[in-house]
Amino acid sequence: QILVNLINNAIKFTPSGEVVVSLGTKKKNHGKILFRFEIKDTGIGIKESEEDKLFLPFSQADGSTTRVHGGTGLGLWICKQFVVLMGGEIGFNSHPHGSTFWFTCLLKHSTRVDTSKCLAEQQTAAEISEKLAAYKIIILDSSTTGSQSLKNQLLRIMGLTSHTDHLRLIHTAKEGIIAIDELSEKKHPTLLLLSKTLVGAEDVLELLSNRPQLREFMHAILLTNIREKANQAGNTFELEGLWQKYKSVFAAFVTKPVRQSQVLNYLAVVLDQLITKEQT
Repeated sequence: QILVNLINNAIKFTPSGEVVVSLGTKKKNHGKILFRFEIKDTGIGIKESEEDKLFLPFSQADGSTTRVHGGTGLGLWICKQFVVLMGGEIGFNSHPHGSTFWFTCLLKHSTRVDTSKCLAEQQTAAEISEKLAAYKIIILDSSTTGSQSLKNQLLRIMGLTSHTDHLRLIHTAKEGIIAIDELSEKKHPTLLLLSKTLVGAEDVLELLSNRPQLREFMHAILLTNIREKANQAGNTFELEGLWQKYKSVFAAFVTKPVRQSQVLNYLAVVLDQLITKEQT
């Protein structure tokens, strides 16, 4: 309920940009763990001077927001009651481009854990990691948050550290084209993960479309925020406008936000297809 309230508020007061939810552990004592949740947005922001009344019932930081966005002013008060009951604290930090709400809660360490799914994913990850060893991976995405999250997932799957030239994050179409040109000279097997949020993506699509020989060693996967029609294998899908025009350059597509289990499933399918293609 706390997360629902805080995330709903962040979305409501963020007309553009992003909302990022993060979780970390602060300390462990006597079988309990102190968790810290953060919900960071790029919204309209809040004045630090409003903090005292922000968590009071029937109160909002700016009365005018009720007229524009609606609401009763009870959401944050309810959050505070729950947080206190769980032995935690709640607060916020304002920054130039939005605000960050955070809360902590003290929870018991569970001894009832189903490890079967974890073990299955670890086995799949080990198999995929071995296959990925032959590939360079490029993530093309203007969103720093989204691309970093995907990079971290891939690094965990592959058992690599963040300091590796095996996987690159690129945030502009211009730099992406340069990287593609460099790899095309070496003809190194490459997985290109291209996000629909990349500014100037059409230039990259045009390059991939006009140079079909790149597809002999460079395989593009589309990262999209929209759940568009696709089968489980991800090799047939329908896109809109510009993306439909260049659909043939993609080997598969993945919807965001990406879960690690999704990454494993899609990579398993795509890599098996590529290996079969190379063998034939």
